[in-house]
Amino acid sequence: MNKYYIKDPNSNTVMKFKTYDETVLFLEKYCALKFKKTRTQYMNDAVALGYSPDDQSATQFVRLMSDTVEVGVIREHGKMRTDITTIDRYNKPEFGD
Repeated sequence: MNKYYIKDPNSNTVMKFKTYDETVLFLEKYCALKFKKTRTQYMNDAVALGYSPDDQSATQFVRLMSDTVEVGVIREHGKMRTDITTIDRYNKPEFGD
């Protein structure tokens, strides 16, 4: 079952992904199409505006892109818009179900 989703508000298209990494990869492609910038360029611009630099797990990048598209998780009762970086970080056996 798909775990993450991205909804483009312009087209109402919903894309579903099984992993956090697949979701980040799609956001990078979307960023290139929408803003004509790579993730690195986008984050350099964000840092110039006062945001913290991006890290390897794409936390800040995903949070900034979620201002442009709806990002969340898919649960048994439907979609839930949320910070998927936190969901991914704590969705591990050592943190329980």
